Amino acid sequence: MKIWVSRLAVAATALSALVPDGALAEECNLIEVDVADVKCKASPDLWGVFVEEIGGAVTGGLHPELICNPSFEYTLPGVENRLTRTMPRDWKLVGKADARCDDSVPVSKANRWCVRVDALPGGGIANYGNGGLSLKKGVRYRLSAYVRGSVNAPVSFSVERFGGDAVAGAKLQPVGREWRKMEVEFTAKASASDCRVVFRADNGGVFYMDNVSLMPAEAHGKGIAFRKDLMERLFELKPSIMRFPGGCWVEGDTMKDAYRWKRTLGPVEDRPVQWCRWDYWATHGIGFHEYLLLCEELNAKPIFCVNAGMSHKDNVPMDKMDEFVQDALDAIEYCNGPVDSKWGSVRAKAGHPEPFNLQYIEIGNENFGKEYDERYALYYDAIRAKYPDVKIVADRYRDWDVKSRPFDIRDDHFFMTPDWFMSVGHRYYDDLKARGEVGFGIYVGEYAARDKSEPAKHYGTLRGAIAEAAFMLGLERNSDVVLFSSQAPLLARLDVVRWMPNNIYFTADDSFVTPSYDVQRIFSANRIEHVLGSKVVSEMTPIKPNKKHNVPDTTEAIVANAGLADGGRTLVVKVVNCSEKAVSATMSLKNARLSGGLVRIVYPVEDGLGRDDCNTLFRTVATSATSSGRIADRESGMLSLSLKPLSLEVLRIGLAAGCAADGGVRE
Repeated sequence: MKIWVSRLAVAATALSALVPDGALAEECNLIEVDVADVKCKASPDLWGVFVEEIGGAVTGGLHPELICNPSFEYTLPGVENRLTRTMPRDWKLVGKADARCDDSVPVSKANRWCVRVDALPGGGIANYGNGGLSLKKGVRYRLSAYVRGSVNAPVSFSVERFGGDAVAGAKLQPVGREWRKMEVEFTAKASASDCRVVFRADNGGVFYMDNVSLMPAEAHGKGIAFRKDLMERLFELKPSIMRFPGGCWVEGDTMKDAYRWKRTLGPVEDRPVQWCRWDYWATHGIGFHEYLLLCEELNAKPIFCVNAGMSHKDNVPMDKMDEFVQDALDAIEYCNGPVDSKWGSVRAKAGHPEPFNLQYIEIGNENFGKEYDERYALYYDAIRAKYPDVKIVADRYRDWDVKSRPFDIRDDHFFMTPDWFMSVGHRYYDDLKARGEVGFGIYVGEYAARDKSEPAKHYGTLRGAIAEAAFMLGLERNSDVVLFSSQAPLLARLDVVRWMPNNIYFTADDSFVTPSYDVQRIFSANRIEHVLGSKVVSEMTPIKPNKKHNVPDTTEAIVANAGLADGGRTLVVKVVNCSEKAVSATMSLKNARLSGGLVRIVYPVEDGLGRDDCNTLFRTVATSATSSGRIADRESGMLSLSLKPLSLEVLRIGLAAGCAADGGVRE
């Protein structure tokens, strides 16, 4: 039995009132915020998400297909020998039957194989789903399958508890010599986990099946189904941008496995399955069009990452690059072109005559070196000539920048230790600007605190999340140049984790979030419109040094940022305590006319948590709490804070007179 710990509704203690005169001189930790000192306009799109096919995030995840290997194509990677095509992967025999893959009469040329079942009465095949198969009582489901053959009675379909009763069933009839797509809808009579989907020839015979699908009939989405509980997690993040579809998934181990968006359009049965470099098969149930619909659902601007003619192991010859460059141009036309254009008409036929308004396209993923430089130039020249308003994102990898052509935005990736994020990371873009090295926009497209020595690294630790929070303050402080960011990876199914940590973990019927997710959610919900000048004097806290990455042996315990929101009516101050002990601090507000209103968000609210604490499917150890109150003395402008160990606090303070963008105090 699963034991659940609900999110605690714990009220945080109210902020202390006045600090006596002279306390600043005695206080070790000081935060000074000048409400009249507007440094820059903050990026409105700073906090976003990156959706990649990794760890079962899309196939068997966001795409709520319950059948694993629905088109019977899965085999060992790289193996195409007919002799290996016996019983299809992820399917099992039921009763007295034999089954093998068959390629004599495919439903679609895109996918070569179907399954042939020779059964005695009651025999057939069963599927156990993507890491499990669960139904929920009262929910309607839709089953579809292409079926043909010669049997003496209809083929029966049922969903059964493993070794138990059926919770749903129907008859697929009639079965003839030609392929026929059969569809049935049913309502689950009971909730059940560990189910299997079974197809039986009641009276025996031979039947063939292909493109089997079982999904909730009312899954979230317009024109495509998305898994509802995972979508609710994404909605909570309120992302402004969404990068897709990868990641290394875009490149592939070889160009044969590289992502080609045109292959993912049209009916699902006409979309070939693809081997994912993260060691599993992907079905393209969510293709290019559906990714764009997902952006619309989330109200997030799309950033499409196109293959740069490069994979992990081979590259497209330069004299063969025209096709790949044209793919990028056609993708933009698909997104933005009128309905009478070639690819705009394909979009309209798919049910979306309105343009998707793609503003950003990234050339490659983590590509670098001479080979990337010369290929990038081809894309840049072609896109700039035909679509001058589309912003071009270039890769930065292994400290290597594109030299052949300019770029509008650079994609930086950081997978470093928590100590790096707390020390070097939170000052990274301050230092870059100070050296005059930023004359373009920055997209921090992938980042996460990773420490292989931490015992709880798999699910993401509290200390890792707080380290990321310190780094995020550096992004926010420099959001005149840091335009977008997305922590990664976003999603992972527990039985196919390929990278760690992730933001959201899920099973066939459940999910839980990491502390990093909560930090992302809190930052996104408390955005600022203008960055204010702030000064922090902090005691030091010990960290693990690393000479290779310039990590010292100590760093500031307190990191803080301030900004204006709500048209200057709200002062937002974010404070991170990187120390593993409670810390007191004094905050001084200059040029602020306070309304007296105060909202305080504390994460985590629980006491006694340690650096390696993490959430799991069975327990949630770290939660946030929000409290509201009044500031007792609005004239002082001095407040005292008591910060929990390894914590993030957000203070939303009402202003009677906001701060205008030009730095003046607005009455």
